[in-house]
Parts: sequence; structure tokens; C-alpha cells
Amino acid sequence: MRVCPKCGYEWPLYEKCKECKRRYDVLYNKNNKERDNINMRNWRLNNPIRAWFTTCKSDAKFRGIPFYITWEQCEFIWSGRCAETNVEFTFNNSANSPTFDRFDPDGVYEINNVRIVTNRVNAARGRNPLPLYREFM
Repeated sequence: MRVCPKCGYEWPLYEKCKECKRRYDVLYNKNNKERDNINMRNWRLNNPIRAWFTTCKSDAKFRGIPFYITWEQCEFIWSGRCAETNVEFTFNNSANSPTFDRFDPDGVYEINNVRIVTNRVNAARGRNPLPLYREFM
């Protein structure tokens, strides 16, 4: 047991009060920022599909659009190719990068309202409904 200098309470050796834990976490994150950035970069390079899915999910949250697709559902519909053009996806922020395309542009992200297409196809479609988009293709 040890006595916390902040709250005066006796804690087990490796536990901390909330205030001490918060201060420790802030210092740890500050001192290990570069290492954490390298680890995240390596993870994204080794898991490009999972990293893309995580980015899509956080982007939807940022835009206030509900996102009800799980990673398992994404794996199920993932083919590695565009659903519209059958072009193979690349992960370098190009026109051939994957993106979720919603059949109903005003709807939410759920498994029966999305398909995975390239950025180029999604940008060309814009906010047009799918039948109207196909008339112009």
C-alpha cells in the first residue's frame, strides 16, 4: 500500500486516485506522442481496410449521420473492388480509394443502404438518387 500525495488515501501499489491517474496519463501521452504516432502509422499500413472503415465511421459521426454498420458487416460486403465499375481499390487517397455510397443520400449508414464504391463514382453521383445517376452514365 502507498499513500496518495494528493488525496491522502491508501491505494494498492499500482493503483492511483483519479487525479493522480489523470496527471500520469497527461505526462505519459506528452512524453510518448512520437512513439504512439509511429505505432498508429504502422497499424494503418498493416490494416488498410480496418483503418478505412474506422475513418468512415468517425467521419459519419463528425457529420452527424448515424452509422449502424459493424466491422463484421463491412467485411461481409467487402470485395476489394468497386460495386459499380469493378475497379480494384487503392488506399492512397486517389480517385480509386474506397468509400461508402448510400443508396438513399439522406438515409443513415446501415448495411441495406450502402455499397462500397470508388471516390470517383461517389463524387460523380453526388446527391442524386441511384436511378437518376445511372441514366447519366
